[in-house]
Amino acid sequence: MRPTTLLVRALNAVLSREPWAQERLAAYAGRTLLLRVGALDLPLTFTYAGLLQLTDPAIVADVQLAIPTPRLNQLPAALATKDPDALLALVHIQGDAGLANALAQVLSQLRLDPEAEIARFTGDIIAVRVMAALKQLIGFGQRTQQHLQANMAEFLGEESGILVSRDYLHSWQVQLQQLEQRLQALEQRTHLLALKG
Repeated sequence: MRPTTLLVRALNAVLSREPWAQERLAAYAGRTLLLRVGALDLPLTFTYAGLLQLTDPAIVADVQLAIPTPRLNQLPAALATKDPDALLALVHIQGDAGLANALAQVLSQLRLDPEAEIARFTGDIIAVRVMAALKQLIGFGQRTQQHLQANMAEFLGEESGILVSRDYLHSWQVQLQQLEQRLQALEQRTHLLALKG
């Protein structure tokens, strides 16, 4: 089974728990949506049941829902909070105004509970452990990213001399201002001596 098919099934599982969302989206049956998560493009069509199905990628979508690549690292944390507004803050919506508005309302009111979805298939204990493992994995990834950024900054700033640190730059700016003040004072003295002599 393809990952895109699994993603559509997961989205439909969330929608099937919310009859009001299905009813709202069923009004847009036959309309298309392009879900863009980083580099993954998922062309979808709304069904008369208010669910989603994969469609031909050549069809121009009525609305686009995009989570840009720079924001992807915030996605797991937004999902973990179970706060729809945190997820909606990452999403950029464009296209048909009516459909975009309906999608924004559905997204803002959906109850996202990945632990409950996993528990339906595996049981509560395994679901809790899977979510704990995912949270640890996300935390590990974030710490690794922070350490890599700090190491690269240290290497580029201190060891290679390609970049300078903020502290060094600030110190250099203070010294430059002091030298400019001394130069102005010296020019004034020189000018006064030239007038006297």
